[in-house]
Amino acid sequence: MKRLRLRVPNLEDWQRYFDPNISGGGVFVPTNEPPEVGTEVRVEITFVNGPRFFVKGIVTWRRPQLNDPRARAGVGVKVDPTERGKVSYVNAWVRGGVVDKREQRRLPVRLRVTYTARQGRRINFTRDLSEEGIFVRSQELLELETRVRLLLVPPGEHKPIALSGTVSRYEDDPVERGMGIKLLFSDDEARADYVAFVQKLEQQYLAGQLPDEVVS
Repeated sequence: MKRLRLRVPNLEDWQRYFDPNISGGGVFVPTNEPPEVGTEVRVEITFVNGPRFFVKGIVTWRRPQLNDPRARAGVGVKVDPTERGKVSYVNAWVRGGVVDKREQRRLPVRLRVTYTARQGRRINFTRDLSEEGIFVRSQELLELETRVRLLLVPPGEHKPIALSGTVSRYEDDPVERGMGIKLLFSDDEARADYVAFVQKLEQQYLAGQLPDEVVS
């Protein structure tokens, strides 16, 4: 898979690179050696003094180097459906927030999670998380309202965070398959501890401090 890099100097510049005209959302990536249309690529997007993340996609159009300084060489990349949550989150961050605050809080991070229900014990990864719940990628879907216990592993191999919740929704889709788990807390202190964890994780995400495996 071809690797590309996109460096965004500041928030205002993001609108120069985000391309809503590409079906499903996409990004323009300047490069002097634009890959051919149809090439699968992995783009590392870095905001100066801001978040850093990776998206997979396919080149839908290309522009070679021209004798026109106003037309930069590069490609338009259609973001893979499984990666669009990352772009949505960044769009909300650039706008300074969205009406639905829960949407903004769905951090697109990949953390290892072990969950246990009456069907047994499984290990998978999160697609995103919020102060209210976690979305777990999984090929084996549990029934709605199933009670689960979870061990969520923070970045840096810290002690896992013990949580519990119920399956509130699922996405039975071959591209984006998994379960949304609504968290349940034993008391206000337990909720406050988890909220503090999410807030700290968000600060690290927006500062570009999280390791590659978490933002990939």
